[in-house]
Amino acid sequence: MAHVIKDVFTAEQLSLIIEQINSSQRVIDKKHGRYTSSIRPSNGEREDDSPIILPDEMHDRLYELASDNFSKTAKQSYIKSAKYSGFLNPLPNLPAHLDDNACSYTIDLQLSSNVDWPLYVNGEAFTLKDNWAVVYDGENDLHWREVFPSRNPMSFVHMIFFHFAEPEHWFFRKPHLKSEENESNHDARLLRELPLLEKYGKLEGAENKYVR
Repeated sequence: MAHVIKDVFTAEQLSLIIEQINSSQRVIDKKHGRYTSSIRPSNGEREDDSPIILPDEMHDRLYELASDNFSKTAKQSYIKSAKYSGFLNPLPNLPAHLDDNACSYTIDLQLSSNVDWPLYVNGEAFTLKDNWAVVYDGENDLHWREVFPSRNPMSFVHMIFFHFAEPEHWFFRKPHLKSEENESNHDARLLRELPLLEKYGKLEGAENKYVR
C-alpha cells in the first residue's frame, strides 16, 4: 500500500543531490512540462553515461528503504529526476498511468518545491514536503497528478524517482532492451491500466490506445 516516508536523507545529502542535478545537463520534456536528468544507479548493471553519481551512503539508505518497504532482494534499476516548471509550455502535467519500465518498487522523493501539487496513487492523494517520499508499485498502482496549481512561471516541483525491481525482472535479464522496445510488455501494461483508468474515472485524457 502506498505511504509516505519522511526525512529520507540528511539536509547535506539533499543539498548535494540538488547541486549535482542543477550543475548537470538537463533534457526538456515538452510533453509533461519538466526538465529531466538521469542519475547513475549502483546495481553494477545497465549503467548509462550519466555524470550524476551519488555517494555510496545514499545508495545504502535507498536499499535500506527498499528492504524495509518492499523487498530484501530488490535491486536498483534506474534513477531519474524531473523538475516540473511553470516556465514551460505546456504547464506541468502527469496523466494517469502505470509504468512499464523497471518500476516494480518506486520511491518518489520531493527534492524541492514552492507549490503543493499532490501525487495520486490509486485515488489517494499524497501532498509531499521537501525530503519526503511516497512509495508504491509503479507497475501496478495507477498514479497521476491533477491540474498544476499555478500559472506563475516561477512555480516548480522538483522530484527524483528511485526505482527498484527483482533480479529476475526483464530489465536485468535483457540489459540492452529499452522499455519502449519491449512491445509485449508495453501492451500488457496498457491492458492492466485500462480497468484502473475506468475504476478511478481517469479515462479522459489517458494516453492509452485501448481507451475508446
